[in-house]
Amino acid sequence: MRHDKTVLRQRDELPENALPCTATDPDLFHPDPSDPGFMKQLYAAQTVCGPCDRSSTCLKNGVASGSSGVWGGQYLEYGLVVDDPAHRRNLSLRTRQRRKAAA
Repeated sequence: MRHDKTVLRQRDELPENALPCTATDPDLFHPDPSDPGFMKQLYAAQTVCGPCDRSSTCLKNGVASGSSGVWGGQYLEYGLVVDDPAHRRNLSLRTRQRRKAAA
C-alpha cells in the first residue's frame, strides 16, 4: 500500500477543532507487519498523531476496544502496545518465510 500522499483534504479546509487524523487516509493507521513498507507507514501514522492533543484518549480507546493499528501514536495489536514494532515486523516476515517453505 502506498502512502506517498496521506492528506485527503487540506488542513485549512477542516473545522478548527478537527483532529489531524480526520484529514488522513484511515488505512495509514493500520499498517501490515508483513508489508515491506511497514515501518515507513508506521512512522507516517505516528507523525500524524504527534501534534494531536487527544492522543492519550485515542490510545486508551484503542486499548479498551482491543484494536490493532496506530492509536494515539502507539502501535497496538489486539489492544496491547507493541514496544518494538520493528521486531514484530521481523517475526512476521520469518513466519511468512516458514509458511512459504512448508508449502
